[in-house]
Amino acid sequence: MLGTPIILALAGVGVCLLIILALRYGFTGVPRLEGNAEAVAIANGLAGGFDVQSCIMDRNGHCALLIDTQGRRAVVMPHGAHFVARLLGNEALVTRQGKTLSIQGEGWRAQLATESDNELDKVCAISWD
Repeated sequence: MLGTPIILALAGVGVCLLIILALRYGFTGVPRLEGNAEAVAIANGLAGGFDVQSCIMDRNGHCALLIDTQGRRAVVMPHGAHFVARLLGNEALVTRQGKTLSIQGEGWRAQLATESDNELDKVCAISWD
């Protein structure tokens, strides 16, 4: 029969192996959007439809802000290992600091950082009331 130290050593090796596999196959970190097309497809799944007119994606692919032809706004953001789209109502708190837009709703928050101010200028020109 194996002694306790050997069993603990084997368990430790097993845990290390699982960690290495998880890191190798990308089971860590925040999921990333592959591009605007993926964000648009997710937003199109919103109840009542969402005909995207403009899409601004975070430079790291962590979230996207979309505006439809009716002027409604939605944010596509990570929820666990997947992405969800949330319609933004008037209660959403939106603040801008440089090239970063912070959007906060009830119980959630998203940050969208862009490469240029021009992208955020387009969004900030839209009435948020």
